Amino acid sequence: MQLPLKIIKYMNVYMPQSKKAQDKFDVLEQIDVQCKDIIYELPLSEKIRTFIRLESLFDEIAFHLQGNTVWHSRSAVNSFIDILNVFARPEIKTDLMKEMDRINANLSKYTAMSGVNTDRLVAVQEKLLHLAKNLRAMEGQIGQGLKQNELIMSIRQRNSVPGGALVMDLPVYGHWLASNIDTRKNDIQTWLEEFSLVKEAVCLILELLRDSTVATDVVAKAGFYQHVLDAGTSNQILRVILPKSAPYFPEISGGRHRFTVRFLKPMGFDRPVQIEQDVSFRLICCAL
Repeated sequence: MQLPLKIIKYMNVYMPQSKKAQDKFDVLEQIDVQCKDIIYELPLSEKIRTFIRLESLFDEIAFHLQGNTVWHSRSAVNSFIDILNVFARPEIKTDLMKEMDRINANLSKYTAMSGVNTDRLVAVQEKLLHLAKNLRAMEGQIGQGLKQNELIMSIRQRNSVPGGALVMDLPVYGHWLASNIDTRKNDIQTWLEEFSLVKEAVCLILELLRDSTVATDVVAKAGFYQHVLDAGTSNQILRVILPKSAPYFPEISGGRHRFTVRFLKPMGFDRPVQIEQDVSFRLICCAL
């Protein structure tokens, strides 16, 4: 059994929830400037796809909350409405709990292995147990309390129409947007508290999965790569790493048993075409 060293190192890099959002985005901006690579991901299940969508929406809101204009508040609200729409599926809470239980059970296999920092491993497992326990204690559907908020529900209804959430259609929204920026930010933060536990669980799950395996160097012959996955391994996310300067991008398709990567070159307004030369890239099959 391969030792997932990056998981054991996880506690060194995990950003506590108490850190300010500004700190996180300062780090991300530095990485964006300094990093020469871009990572393309393909989730191998619908639940992981949903978790990644939620992660992106939470990050969008955190970013927009740094701004002080009406347009920043509008964007944050739009992302928040998208989160509400994602949670129209009642099974998400169950999926989160099952995934944390599954990861916890798999981590237990490494307890007695040499080279494992037991304290860090136990800390991660306790965090998973704590989050799963608190999610189980939540009554009803996540976000259910916000259905009593007339402002949110009005915006959500109008957002189903392109450009529908305008002041001419929702004067109450215009009144809220005209309020003090601190008031608007506090309101949005209060609404987000309904999903704080979910956000923490999603971030922890995705961080553990992404850090579960190291990258390997592979070559796509004539722009095409195919791989059969180990049936005994619980693969969750595929990640293809390319230099930002590469004049092509990967099209990843497949499932739990096999996948293919085709490297395509953008052709302006025309359909992208597969390149003919060999492509060296880094591949991560995230499995835990």
